[in-house]
Amino acid sequence: MKSNLALLMIPVLPILVVLSFIGVSCSTKPSIQKPAPSAVGQERGLTELLEFARVQESGGKFDDAIRSNEEILARFAGESSTQDDRSFGELAQDNIKRLRCLKRRGPTSAKRLTLSELRRGLIRALNRIDHKRLMKFASCSFLVGPTDSEGFFVEPSTVIPELLGAIKKVKKWDTGDYDDESQARLQSEDGGTRHHLLLKKENKLGWIWYGYATGDPEVRDRIFEKTGLLIAPSPIPSPAPSPIPSPAPSPIPSPVPSPSPSESPSPPIPSPNA
Repeated sequence: MKSNLALLMIPVLPILVVLSFIGVSCSTKPSIQKPAPSAVGQERGLTELLEFARVQESGGKFDDAIRSNEEILARFAGESSTQDDRSFGELAQDNIKRLRCLKRRGPTSAKRLTLSELRRGLIRALNRIDHKRLMKFASCSFLVGPTDSEGFFVEPSTVIPELLGAIKKVKKWDTGDYDDESQARLQSEDGGTRHHLLLKKENKLGWIWYGYATGDPEVRDRIFEKTGLLIAPSPIPSPAPSPIPSPAPSPIPSPVPSPSPSESPSPPIPSPNA
């Protein structure tokens, strides 16, 4: 009987040895360390975040797009965009404001407006001081400045109250001579101050109201103060030009005359863009 038990235990011993070896090997397996992100990885992360935010916005998922821009603001705020002189942090802040505006507005079932329909609607809302209707016409990427090419993007909710205060005496609006296939205006004048409502055609939305331009610096300053910019940005002063050197005195004639050195004025220093 004992010999039979011994025979049964013989094949069990190698199995136990193998299992114990596997257990030791598994318990002593070193953990895999993930490499730290490199500069290239961070750049790729920024590109992915920008693309993800764009896709989520186009799909109406504004919360996800806002979170992506908040991450850009936290991680890449100091990096400069190659498209303009602004940083990715500044662009992300503008995008967050615009996305929150779109989220508050919600899905719109409004039909695509023609240019004449938009103009009639704006004039009616302006004459009635209809803040709510003006907000429906205004783009969430709203531009304010002295001209359409020197403007700054702000939230329309901060612009329209100041706009209504500035144009409360305006009684008549005209179309001006600015119309083309994709750009148009409504304009008026009040005591020498000109007001321009900037309109443009968007492929998916029809004609929209995207900005306000005025030559009145007080109106612009009030709007910028409401948006947190305090005052409208001023042009950068141009540096003083370098003095032009006086011509050297002519040399005393000699038997073998030599040509006088010519003096040319220093080239003007280009002024930085405002």
